[in-house]
Amino acid sequence: VLGLKYLIAQKEAERQVPDTAINEHHGLPSRLDPYTLRCLHFYAPFAAAAYMDTSEEVMEFVGSRPGGWEFLRAEIKSKPSQPAHFVACCQQSKACVIAVRGTKTLRDAVTDAHAHSTTFEYEGGKALSHIGMTAGAKWLYDLLHGIIVSQAAKGMHFVIVGHSLGAGTASMLAMLMKAKYPTVKAYCYATPAVADDGLAVWSSSFVTSVVYDYDIVPCFSVHNAEKLRRELEHFKWADLAKADIKAAIEKSKQEMDKKIEAMLLSESKLSRNLAKAAIGTAKITGKLFSKGKSALSKLAADAKIDDDDEAPPPYEDVVSNPGVPSGQATPGQLPAQLQWQQQPKASPASSTGSEQAVDSLSKPGHLVPPGTIVHIYRLTKPDAEETRLAMAICYGQYFKRIALSYTMVQDHFMDNYVDAIAYFHERSH
Repeated sequence: VLGLKYLIAQKEAERQVPDTAINEHHGLPSRLDPYTLRCLHFYAPFAAAAYMDTSEEVMEFVGSRPGGWEFLRAEIKSKPSQPAHFVACCQQSKACVIAVRGTKTLRDAVTDAHAHSTTFEYEGGKALSHIGMTAGAKWLYDLLHGIIVSQAAKGMHFVIVGHSLGAGTASMLAMLMKAKYPTVKAYCYATPAVADDGLAVWSSSFVTSVVYDYDIVPCFSVHNAEKLRRELEHFKWADLAKADIKAAIEKSKQEMDKKIEAMLLSESKLSRNLAKAAIGTAKITGKLFSKGKSALSKLAADAKIDDDDEAPPPYEDVVSNPGVPSGQATPGQLPAQLQWQQQPKASPASSTGSEQAVDSLSKPGHLVPPGTIVHIYRLTKPDAEETRLAMAICYGQYFKRIALSYTMVQDHFMDNYVDAIAYFHERSH
């Protein structure tokens, strides 16, 4: 985990906004056809509505959509490879929507965790797909068979939507339906890696997957996780951690020395005052008992206190050596968590070894997001007052590595997808 933290920090430091993003997408188409953009914008709320807690909420949502939508059924509770979902149709647009919910419960996480490959047969032959989400898609197809047949008889075309787990399942369901219902479309948001290269390209004519910036889910697969593990093995993060620890200790020592110095200075002032008081007392006592040998006068004599009130106090030697000699503090150092930026980057040899280890894993069976990928990315930093976005049209092969970023988790949230698509929809008019 600590190594991953340092690797993320290095990736972020190497990234230049917006130059890095532009260079990474150089040569890719940057415009989406207006129809697909309108569909992505229209159906995004359906994918979000699949997360609603009750059937009544879903019914209310469906009834509020423009165009006269009719609620058909909903399953709010889920089980492993049996995702929650709802179905609605619109007579005006002749669309029947199947919206599949993403991960919301531990049962859904079990489906996510079944991430190894299974054989998937389609009209193009045999392929590999995500075992958990493929099983969920097959379960849905069997469960909704009656509704699908009846809606098809009414001339409806099918639109499958979902976010995250729901997107992966929706895309696989569309692939299952494609042979019998050729007009089926899937609009998927934050689609996980569920298909091998051949299946992903084959589905590009009817599956559209949106990926927002550095969302980790679309590029998180068994193969990519292994690539990341190997990259961490070759990444010299221990040296960076040692430098941080050393800097943190040095900083703590300097702060402690300053506190000790302040404390001793305070004590020296008190000592001076006590010494002055003792001198005054000795003078008075000497006058009153000039011929006597009281304990107090003897103590004053042993201490060699003279008549000069401005004499150096007896603790002056201690004060002159407070713990850190003056001038040895080093103000202005970076905080410990930023010290790695001052360390040398990994050597070319280690980088080459890491790249070779990563590249050796690019082999058949590597799962990627399916369909045509609409990758929306930022042209500004995440904390910028005004966000500027761009898009690139690509395929799943673009996501054969986990792109580490501080925002890779929050970029997965559905509201980011809704806002990003709305950004382009507003500018298309």
